[in-house]
Amino acid sequence: MTDHQDKEYLEKLEKVVESPEEVQESPSVIRLENGVVIQMVSFYRGILAVILKQYPEPKVPIYFNPDKEREEENPADPDYIKAVEDHTNTVINAMLDVGIARGTELVSVPKGISKPSDKDWQEEVEELLRYKVPSSARLRYLHWLKWVATETDLKKVFEKVIGSFGVTEAAVEEEMARFPSDEERSTDL
Repeated sequence: MTDHQDKEYLEKLEKVVESPEEVQESPSVIRLENGVVIQMVSFYRGILAVILKQYPEPKVPIYFNPDKEREEENPADPDYIKAVEDHTNTVINAMLDVGIARGTELVSVPKGISKPSDKDWQEEVEELLRYKVPSSARLRYLHWLKWVATETDLKKVFEKVIGSFGVTEAAVEEEMARFPSDEERSTDL
């Protein structure tokens, strides 16, 4: 390379390296509406098994069926149905939170936006929501991201996180369709 080619090469390289807009080309990068840039990073997927162990499924209640003179499971029990829905929501939220905390990292924060390590946003959260921000760096980052991101931003992040688990949107829709409707719930099995 000549000196001129070297200089031109370095100028172009610097533009690419220093320009956050150029980073957006990567499918692993997510740019939030406020200019914050995060990216997906790989993490141990076996953590899903740990999540499932932390949140065991509710047990199906047993009732005595006088017609059959025996005890039977009652999956139509309204309390059980509610417990299953709550369990599903908890597991999904835990998966998303773990996916964000361990599967994304901060790339850049524009001027005027607090960083996860800053105290001002934590004080706002504690003041407005009466919620203590965890001291763990990963959990603080998770809560910070949820604080600075819009609903649209979080949807993008959630879609990327779900995709990183190898779950397609169609699979989520299919699983949701398996839940009984309100009408189906009211019938006794």
